[in-house]
Amino acid sequence: YVTVHPCLATAPVVSSLNLAAGETRPNLVIVPLSSAGEVCLTVAETSTDLLVDLAGELAPNAATTYTPLAPIRLADTRSADSRLNAGSSGVRLRSSGSATVKAAGTRGAPSAVAAMVNVTVTDPAASGYVTVHPCSPTLPDTSTVNFQAGQTAANAAVALLDSDVTVPVNIGSPN
Repeated sequence: YVTVHPCLATAPVVSSLNLAAGETRPNLVIVPLSSAGEVCLTVAETSTDLLVDLAGELAPNAATTYTPLAPIRLADTRSADSRLNAGSSGVRLRSSGSATVKAAGTRGAPSAVAAMVNVTVTDPAASGYVTVHPCSPTLPDTSTVNFQAGQTAANAAVALLDSDVTVPVNIGSPN
């Protein structure tokens, strides 16, 4: 497992990411910075390669704050309910496909500039990954959820909302 912490003298005995051999798995961690502005990563029980992506910041005395909300299902491509199917009419997303999910407004966060979402992939036909990001012509080089064929996998993401207050989701091969 990997523990992410603010560079403490002794790493906490909690995991931020649990791994199995040969597995690629992302995870979102919100961690305080050390006095030098750093975070430390401690790997227990094995050796591994790590990728660290910065997804956002919480600044002291910031004009915006985190507001927790009761969880609400924003999209489910398994559903024919048009409020839940992310524009897919209840049909699963295809490889290299994308969906746009409305995350603000009457069902979401009415005044949000970013959203904390949980993304779950269930029963995929092949291995791949999902990237959650604001709309732009260029996709980020990071993944939100990596998965294997037939596996259910989930991860949290903090996504900056675009001008249409949507969270695009793109499907691709493993990253």
